[in-house]
Amino acid sequence: MKSLNKENFKRVELVLVIIGFVFQISCKPGSENSVTITDSDSTKVESMVKAGELLIEVNPDSASIFFNNALEHYEEYLKNSGLAKDLPIWLQRQAALAHRGLGVYYTNSGDFQKAIDELDNAINTAQGYKELDSIAFSKDVVLILNSLGVAQKKMGLYKEALETYQQAQSIACSSGDSVSVAIFYTNTGNIYQELGDVDKAYEYVSKALELHQKNGNRRGITISSITLANLLNSSGRFEEARPYYHTALDFCVDNKLYANIGLINSNLGVLEKRLGNYEVAQQHFMSAVNNLSKVGNRQGLALVYGNLADLAMATNSYSEAIEYASKQLDEAIQTDALVNQRYAYKHLSKAYAQLGNYKKAFENQKNYLLINDSIMSVEKQKEISRLEAVFQDEKKNEEIKHLESLSEVLENKNKLKGIMLVSVSALMVFLALLGATLIRNSKLKAKRKQLLLEHKLLRSQMNPHFLFNSLSTIQNLILRADKMEAATQVANFSNFIRFILDSSRDNLISLEKEIEAINRCLNRQQVRFPNLFTFSVNVELNEDAAELLVPPLIIQPFVENAVIHGFSKGTSGGLLQIHFFELNGYLCSRVKDNGVGISFSETRKEGTHKSVATQITRERLELLNKRFKTSAGLEYEVLPNNEKGTSVLITLPLLFNDNEYK
Repeated sequence: MKSLNKENFKRVELVLVIIGFVFQISCKPGSENSVTITDSDSTKVESMVKAGELLIEVNPDSASIFFNNALEHYEEYLKNSGLAKDLPIWLQRQAALAHRGLGVYYTNSGDFQKAIDELDNAINTAQGYKELDSIAFSKDVVLILNSLGVAQKKMGLYKEALETYQQAQSIACSSGDSVSVAIFYTNTGNIYQELGDVDKAYEYVSKALELHQKNGNRRGITISSITLANLLNSSGRFEEARPYYHTALDFCVDNKLYANIGLINSNLGVLEKRLGNYEVAQQHFMSAVNNLSKVGNRQGLALVYGNLADLAMATNSYSEAIEYASKQLDEAIQTDALVNQRYAYKHLSKAYAQLGNYKKAFENQKNYLLINDSIMSVEKQKEISRLEAVFQDEKKNEEIKHLESLSEVLENKNKLKGIMLVSVSALMVFLALLGATLIRNSKLKAKRKQLLLEHKLLRSQMNPHFLFNSLSTIQNLILRADKMEAATQVANFSNFIRFILDSSRDNLISLEKEIEAINRCLNRQQVRFPNLFTFSVNVELNEDAAELLVPPLIIQPFVENAVIHGFSKGTSGGLLQIHFFELNGYLCSRVKDNGVGISFSETRKEGTHKSVATQITRERLELLNKRFKTSAGLEYEVLPNNEKGTSVLITLPLLFNDNEYK
């Protein structure tokens, strides 16, 4: 049966291609002053649009020809009729769908402004039959708006994309279109995935998958499965992710969706690379290049070349990494994709540095920083945060409307089943609303607890002793007339304060930034207590520290405790070692000193601060475990006999910064 379906698909595709090209050559509207629209014309134009929709993922160039031919008929009829309102509904509708098809074509090829222009034209054209056929209008506009949101998201216009998706969901809910509601959930999940909010992304995409499964929509199941797999992959849950990828891959192979086959293979390559299966990862990436090249998907090619560059770096093949990163940069520049440009420059900088070409490494690093600053501007982050608050309020209203709509549809369908069935339905709706309210209250409590912990963390880092001691150190330098050192320490002090404030706003930061915080903290303490101690930071990881995510300032309190509580002031020879390593699929950090030891330090005057920092960290790790369903932990290790000091082991889940892969 499966092979029969594939053969039927091939025959339909072939017939539509032949029909389309025959129309292109012999069935264009004439140049007479008046044109009579017939049923034959209706069949021709509708066949063109359907052929384009069928081929958009398989042969996009041919698809664009069909869409343009359909629009030529529409423009010719419009020219001769004089008014759009005089055109039949079917012609206006096919024109709207043809504009939408071109919008999808330009989105896939990376020309996002053209895509948005075409999709705007599609919406404007659909307005012509809004009053005449409201059902067709609602169905078409939801489809067009979802495509518009995808283009906006790929341009990095997250605010506009969320608003577009909201508009699509509102129309879908009012018409009881559960298929489109599921698409909205998936698209919104993609937005939150881009913003790094794994919880919300997982919540939305799980809703989408559930709706698609109820509707038996295999294509929708495929799209949701890909997104869920990406979320699990970036959260380090590799074995859970793999089945979702293969479910989606089977559907795309059956239907020859080359672009999607390429993107899934790219993500499978990332998964295998993280598991250390480099040869398997290489095979997936090369398959991705082959399939994406078939359809000219330059956005996807840029992504895969970046993954190949990353794999080459992991295997110390730096010349090969430069080759792939250069290809990534070329594709990214052609499509104005800033995210891919950013990572191409990053790969190039690291590879040239490893080869000793520091001039090119520095040039590429400068370009990386320029683009990174542009993408992650402070104002953009503020706008996203504001939008999220507005969106949460609107989302609640839309969900209530959706529930009401579903309830009305259910009631209409079951009137003949009697009062008892209606009562049961009402009870189920009540229980669903009650459950949703309880879940929402639970999430709000968790959010308040997280904010309280962040406040405690910030307060523990900004306590008066810290401020007084830092300023006192700078004052002493000024009194000794050491102006250069005083100026340096003022700059370091201000940078450290700014770093703490910036980091405290984020749920997760890169391990690279956490290590930077550690170095800033210890350098400041060495100025305050000269000759008291030396320190080392040792990183032994399979992944780049810039690609791993950790809660902000999770290690730094224990580093500062080691200096303040572990070493006796006025002495020397203190040694502090910070070691990062992977163990059993977790990121581990050991902070070890040769100071007075925990049992003695707890009896000292400042011991309360230490216990507070430990308690705050334990509570933060509990929230992390709930969020990612993992087993993060904190323990004080027992040192061998006669060995002085304290050793703290912090275990965190392996979380990856995957924004460049989505």
